[in-house]
Amino acid sequence: WDEIIYCQVLEHRGLATSIVIMVTSIRNSPSSFPSFRKIWILFLVVLSLMYVLQIQNYLSLKEKQEYHNVHTPKLANEQVKILSNEKIPNLNFHQIIETVKKGKEPLVQILQEAGVTLTQQLLDELPSWGDVIDLYGNGPILEPNFEEKCHQFRQSNPPSQAFVGIAGLFHTGTNALASIFRNNVCHFPNHEKRPQPMQWQVPWGKHVLASEREDNHEFVPLDQTLAVVMIRDPFFWKQSMCRYSYSIKWGNITRQQVEESCPNVSVPVDFIDGDTQLPIKHWDSIFHYWNDWNQQYFLLDGHRIIIRYEDMLFHSKKVAQLVCECAGGQSQWLETDSRFVYAEDNLKIAEGHGKNKDASMVKSMVKYGNRKNRLKGYSDSELEFAKTILDEELMTVFHYNMNVTARDRKWS
Repeated sequence: WDEIIYCQVLEHRGLATSIVIMVTSIRNSPSSFPSFRKIWILFLVVLSLMYVLQIQNYLSLKEKQEYHNVHTPKLANEQVKILSNEKIPNLNFHQIIETVKKGKEPLVQILQEAGVTLTQQLLDELPSWGDVIDLYGNGPILEPNFEEKCHQFRQSNPPSQAFVGIAGLFHTGTNALASIFRNNVCHFPNHEKRPQPMQWQVPWGKHVLASEREDNHEFVPLDQTLAVVMIRDPFFWKQSMCRYSYSIKWGNITRQQVEESCPNVSVPVDFIDGDTQLPIKHWDSIFHYWNDWNQQYFLLDGHRIIIRYEDMLFHSKKVAQLVCECAGGQSQWLETDSRFVYAEDNLKIAEGHGKNKDASMVKSMVKYGNRKNRLKGYSDSELEFAKTILDEELMTVFHYNMNVTARDRKWS
């Protein structure tokens, strides 16, 4: 920040010198040339105003510096290096300053670490870090008893016998988490079993209800598995389910009709068996399904932790460390100071499992970091319905705002 401010002031370093030269010229000019003196005085006034504006800009930047030192202290000293990095060849000095002023530097850092090619157009589309904080907080949101659950699992299962499996509804980032642990080693010393300790799903199936868990896997016992359950803001999640609903069917509405026009949240939904194509589970609405699935894991008396989808997007490294160490593993990318590898497809966006990392990562940040997208497409009656149906405890614990109104929707 100091470097940016200093450079911007130096950019007009000739201004003060010019003023001094003009004053000297006016004083030394013959009194017989009044027009000449008037012209020089006019120039002096204009340049003086420019200098005052430059000082005001300096003070504004300084105020912005103090704000960011409070809200992002760990990043404040690194931003000049990050934003001046050769990986952003399309940005000139003024564009870098504007990006910093808009408070997007933490997102820029994430994208650069992930190897995303940055352009000014992409930076313009990114939300500010303040917008992200307003929606999700300034870090991962964990249950109050998170550490207790981790301790209980480690007490029951030493690293040599522990397994980690992933679970979650469709469109909650389960594949992203699996990809992260495929590319970043969570080491479990002296692990005795042939299967890898980090499994891409829980042995009973990642989309299966907690009430239907079965200990039917020979090599990955249920009582030795820490279930990492993904949860996601239901308002964004429902939008994704409309774009691709997998095994969920809305009443008598065809998949094509769902994709063309997202059904009302009050329409009943069924879980369809993949083999018979017949409904095997029924819920009164898509939000009843979200409630039921997440409540079962939330209330489960077993080895499990719950991680927010949004934290996977904006705090991937921290989430990976929390999960690994919760299960008794060692985060190798921290201990060896090696590069952290983000998810191959990042967090899948609503269209399915993306293949373009640059596009999907930026799209995810733009869409889910912007408050105006959260209630897009919801009618007033749907918002009222959601407030009466969505589980208040889940929404509160994981900091998903449910006090939405028609005014919020119109503002969106």
